[in-house]
Amino acid sequence: MIRRTLLLAAVVSIAASSRNARAEILQPCGDVFGGTGLSPLIVTGSPAAEPLIKQLSLPLESQFSLKILFQASPSCSAVAKLANDSYTNNAHTNLHDCSDGSCVFGGVAYYAVDPNDSKKITTSYCALDEGGSHIDIAVSDVSADTCGQSLSNIWYAHTPGPANAVTLAVPSTNPDPAAMTDKEAYFVFGFTCGGGVEPWTNSKLHFIQSPDSSESILLSSVIGVPPESFWGVNPYDPNNPTANQSTAVVNALMGISTDADAKRTVGVLASSILDDYRNSQLNPSGRLSALAFRPRGATVAYYPDSSSMAFDKRNMRFGRYPLFGYLHLYTRADQAGKPAPVNAKTVTDIFDGRQPVQGFTLFDATVKAHYVPVCAMNVTRTQDLPGGDGYPLLQPYQAPAPCGCAFEAAANPAHTYPASCRPCNNDTECASGSAKVCRLGFCEAR
Repeated sequence: MIRRTLLLAAVVSIAASSRNARAEILQPCGDVFGGTGLSPLIVTGSPAAEPLIKQLSLPLESQFSLKILFQASPSCSAVAKLANDSYTNNAHTNLHDCSDGSCVFGGVAYYAVDPNDSKKITTSYCALDEGGSHIDIAVSDVSADTCGQSLSNIWYAHTPGPANAVTLAVPSTNPDPAAMTDKEAYFVFGFTCGGGVEPWTNSKLHFIQSPDSSESILLSSVIGVPPESFWGVNPYDPNNPTANQSTAVVNALMGISTDADAKRTVGVLASSILDDYRNSQLNPSGRLSALAFRPRGATVAYYPDSSSMAFDKRNMRFGRYPLFGYLHLYTRADQAGKPAPVNAKTVTDIFDGRQPVQGFTLFDATVKAHYVPVCAMNVTRTQDLPGGDGYPLLQPYQAPAPCGCAFEAAANPAHTYPASCRPCNNDTECASGSAKVCRLGFCEAR
C-alpha cells in the first residue's frame, strides 16, 4: 500500500511533464473563441465548485460577454497560485510572467447549453496558451488562512460564498453498515488496512484526494488525522486533461464491481459532486450513497440531509453534521482593495448581490449546484481547522435575511417543506405568526 504523500509526489512529477501533451490533445482556446467577442475569465480551484460555476457560466456569457475557463485543482493549490502572483505582489507589474508559479497551464473546461436539452449544460475542454495564464479568480472550499496563505493585504479581495458538505461516499444503494463513527474514521483513514476496522480493511479501496484539497482538510478537522497522513488511493490521473480529483473518485467508486468490494469501499467527496450520482428521488438509478456519520459526543449518526434520500441538508444546517465548509472566492485587487480586473469584479458583485442578472438568481444556482445558501444555515464554522478541544468550532447563526424554508422547498425533489414553514405572497400574509417577513415565497423570522 502506498501512502498518499508518495502518490502525490508522483502525481506532481507527471503533471509537470504532461503540460505539452495536454496542449496537443485539446484544441487551443484561442481557436475555439477567437472572433467571438468573448473575454476569457480564468477560474481555478475546488472541483466541488464546478457545478456552481457551470450555473454561473451561461448568464455571464450571454449578458456580460465573459467566457469562464475553469481548471479544477485542489483548493489550497489554487489559493497558493494567487498568493504567488508577482502581478499582484509587484504593484500590478509583470502580468505575463508565469515564472513565480502563479499561472495555470494545459486544459480548461468551458460550458454551453446542451443543444438537445436546454435544461442541461454541456462541458467541453480547450488548451490554454503554452506560456500559461494568470488566474482571475481562485475558488476554495476552505479559507486562505487554512491553506497557510495570508491574503489579507490590499492587493487581494475575498468574497464569501455558500456552504458545502463533505461526505463519505460508497458504491451501494443500501450500504451495510450504513454509518461510520468519528473514531472508526480515525482508524480507517489514519492507518493501513483501515486499522482493522471492519468492513473497511482494504486501503486500496479507500479513495481519497490530495492533502491540499478541501475535502481532505475538512475531513481531517473532524477525525483528527492530518490530511497528509491519510491512507488510501488518489485515483486522479494528471495525464487526462479532462479529469479532476472529484470525478476520479466518482469513477473509482462506480468501477467497483462486486458486492464484497463495495462493502469495503469508501470515497471522500463533496456533496455538490456526490448528489448528482446519489440514489434518490431525483435519481432513482443512482448507484452511490453517503454513509451517515456519527460525530464525537453524538449517540446517533447523521446524514448531511434529514434522510438518505433527501437534499435538504438539514442536519448540516443545524450543526448535527459537522463535515462542511464554505466557498471562498479570491481575486487580485486594486489599490482600493476592490476585486480586479473588472471581469472578476462582475462575478464577485453577483455573489455579493450588487450585480443583478436577468433571469438568474444566485439562490437558484446555489440550490441546483447542491450547495447551501448561507441564509439557510443555522450554525456557522468560525474556522476550518479544529479549536483547542481538537474539534471544529460551530456556533449558532442567525442570518440577517433567512431563507431556510425556501431552500428546503427548492432543494427537495418533491418541493416539500416542514409544516412550520408557511407559504406567502406578501408580508401581510405573515402577520399572524412569529415569522413576519415574506421572503422567496415563505414567511421568515426576519
